[in-house]
Amino acid sequence: PPRHLVSDVAPPAGPSSIYIPGGGFSGFWFHLGFLHSIENLQQYDYYCFSSGCLGVLAVLMNLTLDETADAAFHAQTMWQSGNVSRFELVDHFFEALLPHDETAPTDELERILPNLKILVTSQRDG
Repeated sequence: PPRHLVSDVAPPAGPSSIYIPGGGFSGFWFHLGFLHSIENLQQYDYYCFSSGCLGVLAVLMNLTLDETADAAFHAQTMWQSGNVSRFELVDHFFEALLPHDETAPTDELERILPNLKILVTSQRDG
C-alpha cells in the first residue's frame, strides 16, 4: 500500500506494539480490561484510535479500573444533571483521565506520549 496509509510520522508497528481499536462505550471497557491484564505496560508502543486511545491513556496514567469508572460515572452525572451537554461528555471524561496536579501533567504526559501512536485519517489521505 502507499506509504502514507501505513505511517506518516511513526515507524511501522513491530513486535513490541499493541493495536487498540475504537469501539465506542462498550469497546472502551472491553479494551480497558484487556490493557489492565498486560504486564510491563510501559514496554510497548500503542497504536490506537477513538475510544481505544482513552483506554490506553487511562492505563498509562496508572489509573485503576475504579478510578476510571469513577471518572465515567462523574461525567455521566454531570450530563444527567444538565451541567454538560452530550457534546461535552467525552471532553469532560478525557479531562478527568489527565493528572490534576499542576506540575505532574507535563512529566506524566512526556513519559507516556512516546508510546502512544494515535491513528487518524484526513480527507486528503484517507
